[in-house]
Amino acid sequence: MQIPSSPALKPYIRHYLFIEYAARTCGPVRLFPDGSCGMVFLNRKIAFSSSGGSHNLSGCFIYGQLNSYLDLEAADRFSIVVVVFQPWGLNRLTGVPAAEITDQIIAGGELFAETGVLTDQLATAPGCRNKVDVLEAFFGNILQIGRRKADFIVPESVAEISRANGNLSVAKLARYIGYSERQIERAFKEEIGISPKIYASITRLHHFIWLSKAARHSFTNNAYGAGYTDTSHLRKAFVRHTGITPAAYLSTPRKLAVNFISLSDS
Repeated sequence: MQIPSSPALKPYIRHYLFIEYAARTCGPVRLFPDGSCGMVFLNRKIAFSSSGGSHNLSGCFIYGQLNSYLDLEAADRFSIVVVVFQPWGLNRLTGVPAAEITDQIIAGGELFAETGVLTDQLATAPGCRNKVDVLEAFFGNILQIGRRKADFIVPESVAEISRANGNLSVAKLARYIGYSERQIERAFKEEIGISPKIYASITRLHHFIWLSKAARHSFTNNAYGAGYTDTSHLRKAFVRHTGITPAAYLSTPRKLAVNFISLSDS
């Protein structure tokens, strides 16, 4: 289930996700990049693995911008609540340079105070809507304490990349928004944690996924429609970000979210 954030928090938070995971039917699951960071609340301990090794997670953790994928596994059923930030949202709420946590998993308490209390409140709040109210109050209080002043380079750049479905070079982007390539690169590193080129690549990949769901065209036509030169180009980009082929992704019946899938089916 996905619930949008309030207008006051929309500049920082995209939406809230509520996911039920059953280990016996879903097996291990994979999270791959969608251009956003996230804050995850768990009701039990799980294990995750990445290129950095294997670790155990519990309570509340934050994942930074991802270049590639993370694999999660639990011995039993569990529920998760995910705060999906705007690409720049976590940086603007905390002031922490986004590049410092790119491809990282960190405890929620490292960036936000009182996450233990927040986790307990979420555990006792009945239903998704009440849990959203708890989260909105928590992040609304952070805004009242003080928000960072920020320029418009990143939001304008992200909007242009989205309008082009990821098919936009940094040089063209610079001409469109009136900033230098260096200014854009520096702003992305600070606020998003990945380069505009990688962000555009992730956007293009998700546009292909959207086309595959929405358009009644062939696999090849959807690849061209998303801006890939051919299916080999698509496959290379897809495997780099997700670890599986686009055909394997599209044939996966159990998708907990667009970028959160069961590996037992792929």
